[in-house]
Amino acid sequence: MLWEVDVRLKEPAGDHAARAVVAGAVALGIRGCQRSETITGWLIEGELSLADVERLAALLLTDPVTERFTVARVGDAALAAAPAGLPTLLHVLPRAGVTDPAAQSTHESLVLLGIRPTAVRSVRKYWLPPLEAADTERLAWKLDRKSTRLNSSHSSVSRMP
Repeated sequence: MLWEVDVRLKEPAGDHAARAVVAGAVALGIRGCQRSETITGWLIEGELSLADVERLAALLLTDPVTERFTVARVGDAALAAAPAGLPTLLHVLPRAGVTDPAAQSTHESLVLLGIRPTAVRSVRKYWLPPLEAADTERLAWKLDRKSTRLNSSHSSVSRMP
């Protein structure tokens, strides 16, 4: 089974990565991107129950003081619940075949907790305001180019109704 754990800040005002996205949009001349929200996500595959995944999210992946998490099977509507005014969702994953150190250390930590996933991958999710398609693609490219581990062919854009 493939699970997704989304970790977001309880207080969006402290989302420094979101401010960097807005600054990147300004640098690209994209108008209308005055705010954003980011999520650190984990794709966890294996014979794990919902209780297993919720336990690891609470013990390992989330700071309970500053963050909250959502756990669901990949594709569940709970993972696509858009924050108010931010209907555009970008997913950015590490390039296949390239080391994903965050996922590797998470996998090793899960094994120490007695949870044995088949695979773990990290993902970054960016919620954006409605933008022109070309502007969304340019911003996705910039987000991918921020890290040498990322490649624009591994971004996906979704627009929520």
